[in-house]
Amino acid sequence: MSTSTAPSVILSVRDIETQFATQRGTVFAVNRVSFDVTDGEIVGLVGESGSGKSVTVRSVLRLIRPPGRITGGSAEFEGTDLHALSESRLRQIRGSGIGFVSQNPFGSLNPILPIERQFHNVIRAHRRTTRAESRRVALQALQSVGIAGPDRVLGGYAHELSGGMAQRVVIGIALVLRPRLLIADEPTTALDVTVQRQILDLIRDLARERRMAVLLVTHDLGVVAQYCQRVVVMYAGKVVEEGPVRRVFKTPAHLYTRALLDAIPRAGKPVVGVSAGPRGSIEYPTL
Repeated sequence: MSTSTAPSVILSVRDIETQFATQRGTVFAVNRVSFDVTDGEIVGLVGESGSGKSVTVRSVLRLIRPPGRITGGSAEFEGTDLHALSESRLRQIRGSGIGFVSQNPFGSLNPILPIERQFHNVIRAHRRTTRAESRRVALQALQSVGIAGPDRVLGGYAHELSGGMAQRVVIGIALVLRPRLLIADEPTTALDVTVQRQILDLIRDLARERRMAVLLVTHDLGVVAQYCQRVVVMYAGKVVEEGPVRRVFKTPAHLYTRALLDAIPRAGKPVVGVSAGPRGSIEYPTL
């Protein structure tokens, strides 16, 4: 009788709550959100703009700044609760254990430092290294993300890069220490369609090659269908449905998921939107 080992859970998020204080009152941006990411899989975190996706992943990494604050829950990475760690210990895990890629690559890169120096700073924060060793590792990282002429890129600055090249550099920096988990927060938002496909293919291929888990934040259900094994659907700060992509797309259990699927533009059919109804409820035009 053959035995198979189930993939281990690498990230376990339980009941995370994050609030923002505003002049009009408290906004519950993330409300008791829970989900898991297992070793080697790509999980899509999907929902409309404002559903709480980005705040959720930033809450996982404790990157929330005032007036926001995390008010509850836990996020365990390989069995360690990130919310219980000191800031210095958490910084060690960010980068070495968990890589992070944000929406805007130029916002992630320092405009006044050469790319080589930015690689060196990240590597040096986690291990003892010389400039020569950092350069060697950085060259390998840039080659792994498909950058031709990595020597030229290392000697340059962020403003000399195209959007696609800048995002490849950011991914290279995020993965230079070979983390077990990559969190990508809408990494192709600012890029044209052709470059979007290249970047997503790159993330998928690196995940397969390194058996790295990926939490991919997106509002594009087409991206989820093509690149993810499981999907977590968010609405108004809550998880309304999760499961294997094929099952959720074929037989969605929640009305909001069905409305999102119905809103996908299709040839020969009118465009259907998801709009807010009375008292903030959802109107599902096609149901």
